[in-house]
Amino acid sequence: MKSKPDPKPRRPSPKRSEKPAPGVTIRYPDPARRQRPPARPPEPPKQPPRPPKPGKWSRAIDEWIAQREKEREQERERDECGRDRRKVQMPRPYLDCTSNFGPQILALHRNEPGTISFTVWNEGNFPAWSCYVEVYEGPGGYTSPLSDYELRGRAIITLHPGERREVTLPWVRTRTTGRVVGIVYDPLLDPKDFAVVEQYNRHITSIHYLNLE
Repeated sequence: MKSKPDPKPRRPSPKRSEKPAPGVTIRYPDPARRQRPPARPPEPPKQPPRPPKPGKWSRAIDEWIAQREKEREQERERDECGRDRRKVQMPRPYLDCTSNFGPQILALHRNEPGTISFTVWNEGNFPAWSCYVEVYEGPGGYTSPLSDYELRGRAIITLHPGERREVTLPWVRTRTTGRVVGIVYDPLLDPKDFAVVEQYNRHITSIHYLNLE
């Protein structure tokens, strides 16, 4: 399809003269007013600056630093409400246990099913909603991990702050020489904090036995 011819031919645009029109002044930027590049910072000194000599100003500086350290220490000891951080405790349970396994395991023979009990309590300021109370049997000593022990009984209870309870669990002894271990913990609020079944730990109570039939 052929395009229609333009009825009004375009006129060529007049050429602009390089000279300004009469009465028009062209101002060029002044090189002197251009922003100079920033000066290069000086090289750091190779040696650290010397401390002030003992005297009036040195003593004043030391007193000011000591005062600031004292204020910062007070700020660290206070929370946003102005309370002493050392006296404000986070709500959490603090579980502990004790036992007297000796007479209980002596009353049962090997492979004879029965029960065993030990005492647990909560010294914290928050309930242990899922408190696990477990009893294990395993090798003697204090260097074995918990995976070397066999679970004999378990109970899940709730211990409120200040509550003390004796928990009875199913028990059967399969060894003649070994160790009975009772454990109490809350997996979320007061979990186990040991890698091996050690001797001194508030979550653990135990006893060794030798040559029992």
